[in-house]
Amino acid sequence: MYDSLVVDVETRWDSELALVERVVYFDSVFLEMYGIPQLGIPVECILDRFEFDLAYGMTLVLTPLRVFTKFVQNRNKVTLAYVPRLIDDLISSLAPGSFAARMMGRTPESLLELEKFQACLVTSIRARFSDWFEGDSLALEALYLTPGPDRFVFTNFVITPAILDDVRANIVDDVIELLPPNTPQARIDLHRQVATYMLQLARSRLDDANQDLDPLVWWPENPDLSALFPAAKMLFSMPASTGEDERGFSSAGFTLNQRRSRLDLDNFRHEHRIRHFLTADADYNSQNGRRERLLRAHGLLEEYARLVQVAAAAPAGAPADAPAGENH
Repeated sequence: MYDSLVVDVETRWDSELALVERVVYFDSVFLEMYGIPQLGIPVECILDRFEFDLAYGMTLVLTPLRVFTKFVQNRNKVTLAYVPRLIDDLISSLAPGSFAARMMGRTPESLLELEKFQACLVTSIRARFSDWFEGDSLALEALYLTPGPDRFVFTNFVITPAILDDVRANIVDDVIELLPPNTPQARIDLHRQVATYMLQLARSRLDDANQDLDPLVWWPENPDLSALFPAAKMLFSMPASTGEDERGFSSAGFTLNQRRSRLDLDNFRHEHRIRHFLTADADYNSQNGRRERLLRAHGLLEEYARLVQVAAAAPAGAPADAPAGENH
């Protein structure tokens, strides 16, 4: 199973978590190595039981953060609307004492240090994301348009009626802002009245809907709320983070670099699109993800070979068959 520990990481803190996970996984191996004098391991590099237990505790604490990070970096789903709930759940899952049962049998000192770290994390996360739970939050606007009851009931944050009034007013303002710039004032006023009424109607229906229903499925099924569609589409299309864009810039650096600085723009776009196809939605943290990327590359090569054969067999001037499938 050692191969499963050779993982790709997408962020710097992920690499540190992967390192800690390997320390925990190989703790018995390390202890055997410490007993081999021929290795000459310096005393300051030898971990004691407390440090091994603390490393295990750190994997418990950081794993929920990894799950949260992976979700907000997803660009193929509605993410912004669900961040407030994920933040609230993350704070609850990291509260001191939440890992006491799983630390049973470990050194008491390691649990004490771990809970100090948990308390620090909870305070930091609450302060960092407090503005996501205020009236001008785009995340709350998007959440307001998602299916399910009790969308604004949180364990660690309080959404007051005044905050909800601000959220509703901001959604209506967004609806008006998306109107054509030459819209007459009388039509704007009428549209504002209609949007305000439709927003109340939409929320009453959303409260009765299944909370697991995809909002991109629910809204097209309610065409009588079409006045709110532009704002809903805008809010649902907003990503929760720039992670996907940053990875796009990083992968572009592999395509266009100092040795390929004169690469034609169209060729660069084609090559970058192929790279994105190979890596899209393939798990970076497992051997299965690697196999998925290899299978995609193999499929592209087979398709390319087929097209070359078709082109070679076609009469002069005859067009070759188009690639099979949009992704290709």
